[in-house]
Amino acid sequence: MIIVDFVQGLSTLSRGSTLEKLQWTFNLYDINGDGRVSKDEMFEITNAIYCLLGRFIEPEVDEESTRDHAERVFQVFRVTLALHCVYQVIFQYGRLGEHCKKILLLLESE
Repeated sequence: MIIVDFVQGLSTLSRGSTLEKLQWTFNLYDINGDGRVSKDEMFEITNAIYCLLGRFIEPEVDEESTRDHAERVFQVFRVTLALHCVYQVIFQYGRLGEHCKKILLLLESE
C-alpha cells in the first residue's frame, strides 16, 4: 500500500458518504477482489484485526474464537443482504431487482 492509498482510505472513512464507507469496508474484506466475501476472507480480516490489537485484548483470543467470531459476522452479513433484498422488493420495486437476484443466488451457493 502506498501513502496515497492510505490517505484516501482515511478520507473515505472520515468524510465519505455511507455508500462510500460501505464500499471501502467491502473492499477491505474482499481480499482477492472477486466481488465476494468468503468465510475464509472474513476470518483473515478478523484475525488480522485481533493481531493488531495484540496484548490489548482481554481475555486473549485464540484461533477457534476468531473463527467463531468471523462465522457469526458472516452470518449477520448474509441475513442483512437478504433483508435488504426483501426491503427493495416490497418498498422500492414491487418486484425482485436483478442485483437482488444475484445476491440471493450467492447466498444460496454458500
